[in-house]
Amino acid sequence: MGVRIGALLVALLSVACGPSVVGGTSEVTPPVITIGVAPPKAALQVGKSAQFSATVTGSSDKAVIWSVREAGGGSVTGEGLYSAPSSAGVFHLAAASHA
Repeated sequence: MGVRIGALLVALLSVACGPSVVGGTSEVTPPVITIGVAPPKAALQVGKSAQFSATVTGSSDKAVIWSVREAGGGSVTGEGLYSAPSSAGVFHLAAASHA
């Protein structure tokens, strides 16, 4: 039996503080940050590894923070290299924008 991985995208939006306006209104539109992950899913043998990559758009900060959602679901490095655990299951990776 193998391990199935799905990439879960978590995009964090940053809101900039605009100037204060007295006697009127000010509207700040936060940037829309999107993250694309490749491959979107993978099937691995237990104990094996797979490389994932993330592409950030809408921010000059292209860094992402990788994590595995399930406890005991393996590990992932800061560069997106996922290592499956020694037991089979379905696990999810998250790539969150550093921005």
